[in-house]
Amino acid sequence: MIALDLLNVTGLENVTGAAQQGVQALIGNWGMLVGALILIAGAFVLMYVFKQLVANAIAGIIALLVIVYILGIPIPLTPLIMLVSVLGGLGGVGAVLIASFLGWL
Repeated sequence: MIALDLLNVTGLENVTGAAQQGVQALIGNWGMLVGALILIAGAFVLMYVFKQLVANAIAGIIALLVIVYILGIPIPLTPLIMLVSVLGGLGGVGAVLIASFLGWL
């Protein structure tokens, strides 16, 4: 009974008509399709790059902490060294080790 009353609400046919008009406007619109495909491809590329950056940053921080606390190499854990380790990953940690060996830290 209630479902039948909901179907008889005035203005409901206008909603379906508006939806049909919106779909009709998109049919054959190649620019919209190409734009959507470009956005989807861009999202996948960003997810891939972001995943690589996060993995690299985690590896760099773990390597730096292992070098300092387990191996006992005296490297100061300043914000700049942490930033180099996060942005550079294992290569950044290698650069910090070389700088420490050469006495630049």
